[in-house]
Amino acid sequence: MTVSLDVRTGSRPALSFDAPRVQPERLTGMLMVIGGLFAALLNTSAPAGIALADAAYRAVFVAGVIFLTTRARRWTWVWLAAIATIATASLIGQILCTVALGVAVGALQARRRGAIGALVAAVAMPALLAQGVGPLERLTSGELRDTFGTSAIIAVVAIAPIIRSGYPRLTRRQRRRVRRVVRPVAAVLALVTIGTGLVLASAFSPILEARELTLDAADTALEGDIDEATLLLADAGEQWAVANRRVAGFWTLPGRLVPVVGQHLRAAQIATGQSAAVSSSASIVASRFDGDRLVEDGRLNLEEIDALRPAVDALAATTTRAELRVADAVSPWLIPPVRSKFEFANDRLGPLSGIVGAVSEGLHVGTDLVGGSDESTILVLFSTPAESRGGGGFIGNWAEFTAADGELKLTANHRSKYVNDLLIERGATLRADADYETRYGRFSIENHVQDVTLSPDFPSAAAVAADLYEQATDRRVDAVFMVDPSAISALLAFTGPVTVDDGYTINTNNAQDELLIGQYERYADDDGARTEVLAELASTIVSSLLEEPPDLVQFSQELAPLAEQGRIAAWLANDANGEISSRLGLDGAFPRASGDTDVLGVVHQNAGQNKIDTYLTRTVEVDTILDTDAGLVDHLVRVTLRNDAPTEGLPDAIIGSNDQGLVPGTNRLTLSVYSPHTLRSAWVDDVGAAVESGEEFGLGVYSMVLVLPPESSTTIEMRFSGPMTLEDTYNLDVHAQPTANPDELRWRIRRADSTVLSAAGWQGDGSDAVLSTTMIRPLSVSFGLRK
Repeated sequence: MTVSLDVRTGSRPALSFDAPRVQPERLTGMLMVIGGLFAALLNTSAPAGIALADAAYRAVFVAGVIFLTTRARRWTWVWLAAIATIATASLIGQILCTVALGVAVGALQARRRGAIGALVAAVAMPALLAQGVGPLERLTSGELRDTFGTSAIIAVVAIAPIIRSGYPRLTRRQRRRVRRVVRPVAAVLALVTIGTGLVLASAFSPILEARELTLDAADTALEGDIDEATLLLADAGEQWAVANRRVAGFWTLPGRLVPVVGQHLRAAQIATGQSAAVSSSASIVASRFDGDRLVEDGRLNLEEIDALRPAVDALAATTTRAELRVADAVSPWLIPPVRSKFEFANDRLGPLSGIVGAVSEGLHVGTDLVGGSDESTILVLFSTPAESRGGGGFIGNWAEFTAADGELKLTANHRSKYVNDLLIERGATLRADADYETRYGRFSIENHVQDVTLSPDFPSAAAVAADLYEQATDRRVDAVFMVDPSAISALLAFTGPVTVDDGYTINTNNAQDELLIGQYERYADDDGARTEVLAELASTIVSSLLEEPPDLVQFSQELAPLAEQGRIAAWLANDANGEISSRLGLDGAFPRASGDTDVLGVVHQNAGQNKIDTYLTRTVEVDTILDTDAGLVDHLVRVTLRNDAPTEGLPDAIIGSNDQGLVPGTNRLTLSVYSPHTLRSAWVDDVGAAVESGEEFGLGVYSMVLVLPPESSTTIEMRFSGPMTLEDTYNLDVHAQPTANPDELRWRIRRADSTVLSAAGWQGDGSDAVLSTTMIRPLSVSFGLRK
C-alpha cells in the first residue's frame, strides 16, 4: 500500500492498492527454472544413459530454449507448441500443449511479450521430450517409436526456427557469452568422442576373436568333443574379458557422459561383460561334464550329477542376468545396425536362458525322481498315430519303470485292456480338470484308457493317465512320458537293431513301418504274440540305453526335433504348472486363448476303431483377412482329407471297422477345429453342414463326424470371424497334431486396409503374406503391421 499527497492542491492523502509488478526478466528466469526442473524430473529421454547426466542435459536444454523463445518471433511459438501437441505421449501433456498452442496463437495478435513465449516453451519443451506413443506415433502406426534419436530429431525440428530467429536477436554481449560457453563445451565433447571411438576400435579385434571362438565352441560341442569345447569357451571368455577391460576402464567415464556416444559405450560394456560371464560359466559346466561317467553299470552316477549341478545353476543365473542386461542395453539412441544386433542377441538369449534354467531345475527334479532312496514310478505311454487321437494316437501299451538310487528298471508292461480290467474291477472314476471332464468324460475314459489322449493337450492327458494308473495299481505315478513310432525309430539309432523272438529284426529304418502297419499284418491272428513283441522291444531298448549310454549331446540333438513335433512328451507330477517341461520343449501343450494372440488348431480322432490313419492325409488351407482399423479377423479354413486305404489286402485291424458295418478301407473320424473366433458357417463338399460346438482351453471347438470311403477325399470349410487386438503386431499360434502324415499347410493373410504385413519366413509384397509348408511342428509367428 502507498500513500500519496497532492502538494499542488493540498488535497487529502489518497490510498491506492497497486500490486507490485513482476519484471519480465524475472518471470522468464522463473519459467526457465520450472521448465528445466520438469524436464529433468519427469522426462525419460536418456541420450547418455546416466540418470544424473541425462537430467542435467534435459534441464539445460529446456532452459536454453525457453530463454531463446523470449527473443524469437511469435510464429515460432506456434510451431513449437503445435509439434509438441502431436508428438507428446501423455494425455495431460497433450492437454497442456493444446492450451499453450492456443496461447501462442492468441499472442500473434497481441502486443509482443517475451514472457508469453517463455511460458509456451516452458509447457511445450518438457512434454516434447517425453518418450512414448503420441498422436504422431499413432499416425505413423508406431513406425517412429524407439527408432534412433526419434525424440531428439523431433525436438530439433520443433526448436530450429526458435534458434534461427532468437539467437540473432540476442544482444551482442549475450551472443558473446553463449559462444564462450558453447565453443569449449563442443571442443571437449569432440575430443572425448574421438577418444571413445579409439577405445571402441581397440576392442574390435578381441571381440571378433571371441565371437569366432564362441561359434567354434558351439560347433565342437555339437560334434561331441566336450574337452575341446571347454578350451574354446575358456579362450572365448578371456577374449571377451580383454574387450570388456578396454571399454569399461576408468578412462571411459568421460565418454559415458557424452550424449549418444555414452549409450553406445554402455552397450559395448554390457555386451562384452555379459558375454565374458556367460562364456566363462559355460566353460566351467563343460569342464565338469563327462557324458561317459553320467551313467555307469546301468545306473545314473549321482555323485557326478551332484558335482555338475552347482555349475549348471550358476550358468542359469548368469544367462538370466545376461538376458536382463542385454534387454536393458537396447535403446532408441543406438544407431540401427548396433541396435539390431542387440535385439537379435536378446531374441536368442531369451530361449537360451529358458533352456538352461529348465536344465538346472530338471537336474534337481530328475535326481529327485531317479536318484532318491524312495522308489519313484515312471509311466511310459506308447502311442500309435495309426489310430489317431487328439494328442497323437491310441495308447496301446503302458510301461511302468521304477527308479531308486540312480537305477531305472522296467517293472511292468501292460496292454491298455489289462489296465481297463483293473479299473472296472475297482470302480474307478475320472478325476480331471474341468475342460477334460466336460469334453471327454462322456467317453468313459476311466474304463477306456487307450483313449486317454483324446485331449490334444498332453499335460491334461498325462495327469489323467497318472491318476487312473494309480487307481488301477495303487502305485503313485511321479512322471509320465509318451513316445510314438518316430521316437522308437530314433532310439534304435543309438541302441542298434533289435531282433525279437520270432527272428524278425526291427531297426531305425523299418521301425515306423513295422509299428504302424507291419505288426498288424504279421500278427493278424495273434494279438498276444504282438503284445509280447512290443514289450520285448521296449525292454531291450531301455536296457541297451542304460548299459551303453549314448553321447548325451547327440542324443538330445536327435530327440529335440521329435519333442518339438509332439512325438515325445513329458509330464512331471511335482511340476504342477508344467514350466520345466515347457522350457525343455517336452510339454506337448495345446496353445491357449489370449487377447493378443490368435490360435488355430485342426484335430481329428479316429472313430472307426482301426489302424487306418496311416493312409490318411490332410491339407489345410487358410485365407485370412485382417481389418486393423476395425480390429477384426476373418478366417476361411479349408481342410481336405484324403483316404488312400485299399478295400482289400490288409488285415481287419487296419481296414476293418470293428462291426460298424462299414466298407473295408472306410475311414470314420471326428474332425475338430479350434479357434477363439465365432463360427459363421460350415460346409462339407460345398453343402451346408451341422457342427457340434463346445469350448476347450478358452477356445471354441467345432466338430463333425465324417465318413471317408476308401480312395476318396472330402473338403470341409469353416468361416470364423471376431475381434482381435491389431495394433503393431498380429500374433498367431497354430497347433500341429502329431499324425502319421504331417499336414500340408497353405496360408494366405491379406489386409482389408492399407496395412503392410511382414513376417519372417512368409512370402508377400506387403499387401499379403503367404506360407506353404509341411506342418511337422507347431507354428508360432508374429506379423508386423504398419500403415
